[in-house]
Amino acid sequence: MNFLVLKKTLSNNPDYYCYCEKGFVKVIQEKTRTDLNEFACFKAEGFFKGKEFFAEKIIEQKNDLKEELLAKAKSFDYDNLVEDDCLNELKPIIREAAEFVAKQLLLLRPVIIRFNDDCDGIISGLYVKNALLNYANKQGIPIELKDDQLNSAVYDANDLIWDSDKFLEEKPVLFLLDLGANKESSTAVNEASKKFNVLILDHHPHSEETVQHTRFISPMNTGGTSSHTTGLLAYHFALALAGKANKERVWFSLQSDKSSFRKEKEFKEAVVLDYLSREEYSLKGYEEILESPQKINSLYDQSKRKLEKSVAQTEVKEEKIESVLFLTVNLSKIKKRAYPPKGIVLNTIHNSREKTNELVATVSYSSDTIQFRVSTALWKKGFKATDVIKIVTSEYPQATGGGHEQAAAMRYPEELKNLILEKTLEETKKIIKKITGTHV
Repeated sequence: MNFLVLKKTLSNNPDYYCYCEKGFVKVIQEKTRTDLNEFACFKAEGFFKGKEFFAEKIIEQKNDLKEELLAKAKSFDYDNLVEDDCLNELKPIIREAAEFVAKQLLLLRPVIIRFNDDCDGIISGLYVKNALLNYANKQGIPIELKDDQLNSAVYDANDLIWDSDKFLEEKPVLFLLDLGANKESSTAVNEASKKFNVLILDHHPHSEETVQHTRFISPMNTGGTSSHTTGLLAYHFALALAGKANKERVWFSLQSDKSSFRKEKEFKEAVVLDYLSREEYSLKGYEEILESPQKINSLYDQSKRKLEKSVAQTEVKEEKIESVLFLTVNLSKIKKRAYPPKGIVLNTIHNSREKTNELVATVSYSSDTIQFRVSTALWKKGFKATDVIKIVTSEYPQATGGGHEQAAAMRYPEELKNLILEKTLEETKKIIKKITGTHV
């Protein structure tokens, strides 16, 4: 019988993990002594015990098993969740990425999934993980898979060290979901590309320098916006790789990130995942909670009580500039790594005002961060949070920021807080007055 070596144990007389006509097997050198390289081909005599082959004779020789194996890597065609030009243009990119990942799985490459610490990141992680497992199960692949939540949108040197210690094999697959495409991640991601096959799925503004050596799936490259959440991208990736995916969960992602594709109905699961993200569960842990309606209801009620308490304790200043309601929100009392985070408190306050005012701009601040929220109606009139950030960071290069036109953030040294806040409020009001035709 002919065999193809995919990997081997660390030994002078190693065992081999191979592909053959019976699928994926472990070849144990019962009466032979060889040390073949990856992708070496050999003919062997011996006997099977389950998925193990005990070799009594091995003769290295050429065969076409590698080509036969990789020919199995075909992606599935699929229907988009919604009819959308961006998703139509992304389909060949997603299918190509799915085929690439399928090939890596067939070659027994291990996989690491890094997902961001919010509902969108978690849903993305679940889609990718379940698609990998479904594909591996269908093909009989013995998959090695690990996942870790990352509590930042930045992938840094410490994350790379942590991931590099997980597997010894050449070029494992590394997924970065809802993170890692920004300029701040450039050094670590470029270094990671030398050690891993890196795939990034992200709907945030990105740096070409960061993603240049990765397989990058982004709506920003095909005319999309941040409404095309990472969960939405991962849902279609799962369909392309495995031919199936849980259709309900994508709506949790769209709700959490306020996508224009979201449904009017509120999904408790989206709130619960944002609530639980502070606990840093594994994907298995999040999966178990999503499968328990009782736990979802209980955790939803807990999260609502905590959110209501935080909102009631938050200082909000309201100002009317012609038809625009301008809010300044002091989030200094919100603790880091606790629930609710600043972003959710800000969203709740902003959304409550948007119910009665179409044109709303909100600026929140703490000791080292300013965040923006802009109502859709005001954004359509031309107000972009990112415009304010560009003006402020050009005058204060110590500050850095970015994000979406309706939801963005800026960080700065604490000692510059008052100066940067004053400049931010000044420039925000200028743009509002310009849009409304008020004399500046």
